[in-house]
Amino acid sequence: MPNLIKYIETANLLRNDIYSGRFQRGEFLPPEADLCESYQVGRSTLRKSLAILSKEGFIVSKQGVGTMVAPEIPHKEVATTNRNSRIVEGVYLTDEPHVFSTSPMFVDTVYANEDIAGRMGLVPGSKLYRVQRMRYVNGVVYCFIESYINPELAPDMDKLELDVHITENLVKHYGLKRTNTTEWYEAVDTDFKTAQFLGIEVGKAVLSDVRVGYVGNVIFDYTQRFYSPKLYKLKIHHQIDPALDEVAPGTPDEAHV
Repeated sequence: MPNLIKYIETANLLRNDIYSGRFQRGEFLPPEADLCESYQVGRSTLRKSLAILSKEGFIVSKQGVGTMVAPEIPHKEVATTNRNSRIVEGVYLTDEPHVFSTSPMFVDTVYANEDIAGRMGLVPGSKLYRVQRMRYVNGVVYCFIESYINPELAPDMDKLELDVHITENLVKHYGLKRTNTTEWYEAVDTDFKTAQFLGIEVGKAVLSDVRVGYVGNVIFDYTQRFYSPKLYKLKIHHQIDPALDEVAPGTPDEAHV
């Protein structure tokens, strides 16, 4: 089972690096030995990861030459919302009334891998606080949340008694407020840990809400929420703004996995 988890995780990291432009379309990937070192995996695990990306159409292997990023890669679905013209609504697939609760926060210290470091503008290996919690609707887990916190802005966070919301802790303990955030939605394949929390099979695609929070120009946190496809879906309701002639074509009315 650990090998299965690792090659799926590595495939996800490689896929994100292709989307981010680290590996350009039409260009060859680095040699296998370099990729193994970069992602801290063995050659057999790497080859399983590459097989996933090849099947998905992200890469093309050329006999005796190497592996290149496909000239055209699958489109990454991102829901862009203007809250003046659209309303984003979470739909809970359980009986009403809906009763919500959040588990206590579990905080530990981790060191940023290349993916997390790149997203937070840090050097790989930088110390971070990882905050994990679950949200429930009617007593059942519908969302697993994982946040990575910059300890320079939140020193000794692992020693504090924390409230259930990151924002409240930021104000209460450090006198700071987020000045802005960047948020997007994407479909991701679950790893073993996330699948266990959500009660689904490993590798199943789920809706993920990703947010980067800033204090000034410094990234304070990187947070990713994973939603159970059995209990939650996302709806986007279009509101016609008189200042706009029409809603942009091709925008989905409903996004769910």
